[in-house]
Amino acid sequence: MRKIVRKVFPITKVEEEEKWLNEMADQGWKLIHVGIGKFEFESCEKGAYHIRLELLEKGFNHPDTINYLAFMEETGACVTARCLHWVYFARPKELGEFELYSDRASRMKYMKRLMRLMGVVGAANLYFGLYNTWLMFYFNSSVNVIGLTNLFISGVCAAGLWRMYQTYKKLREEGAVIE
Repeated sequence: MRKIVRKVFPITKVEEEEKWLNEMADQGWKLIHVGIGKFEFESCEKGAYHIRLELLEKGFNHPDTINYLAFMEETGACVTARCLHWVYFARPKELGEFELYSDRASRMKYMKRLMRLMGVVGAANLYFGLYNTWLMFYFNSSVNVIGLTNLFISGVCAAGLWRMYQTYKKLREEGAVIE
């Protein structure tokens, strides 16, 4: 049996998305496909899988990515779904705990990757928001919904980027205390 759930998670809520996917797996739903705001599941044994997601550094056809995905398969994790540069891994719980970033340094590197993406998305939306707003005033036209939406998204990205930076800074400070 299959089930489709429409739900949106912002980039800043990766842990929340992962938690939700694992709750679905605990209820007997294994993720099989992801679209933007759309998750497709098929029924499975309750609590059979750990789900983890990751933003890949390079495209799916890049040799480094191919090697990385082959390595993940050797650990028992398989790619259950993918969307853009995001990859979703499922690994049977019987194989034990499943973490992608077990040390502080790799977690920090991953956080930088997420912050870079958030910065690019935010900057692009800020640019288009300001441009569309300028056009609205220049041509003395009515409210430009697209421009305002872009500005809103850039604000959300800025807030998310700030929260991510605080997490990154905390990880960095923990490393300084350890060293």
